[in-house]
Amino acid sequence: MSKKTKTIICIEANAINRYIIKKLLESEGHVVHDAETKKAGLDLFRTVEPDLILIDLHMPGVDGYAITQHIRSINGLTEVPILALTTHVGIDGHNKTPISGCEGCIHKPIDAQVFINHLSQFLS
Repeated sequence: MSKKTKTIICIEANAINRYIIKKLLESEGHVVHDAETKKAGLDLFRTVEPDLILIDLHMPGVDGYAITQHIRSINGLTEVPILALTTHVGIDGHNKTPISGCEGCIHKPIDAQVFINHLSQFLS
């Protein structure tokens, strides 16, 4: 059974994280559109219809939670899964805060195998 190519938007402030995420997802056959800033990320939604959205919750000067809520208000994106990218985790490695508007959370730094395994449930 072959995998279906998915389109993913990744809004992540850190260039290294964007590079890693893009390479991992492209190696799985997906198309990745990435952005470094809130504005660039929101601009992508004018031309790209994503199957999944990854968003850095802690970008400099920008509230990732507010961006997530804004994305949820865009017509056609209300049902697209959003996964938060964050370094904020609890002692046992799990995020302890509810992530409004997100279906899940990816912890940074990115572990390639954990990342791909976690995303597979949202990309099937």
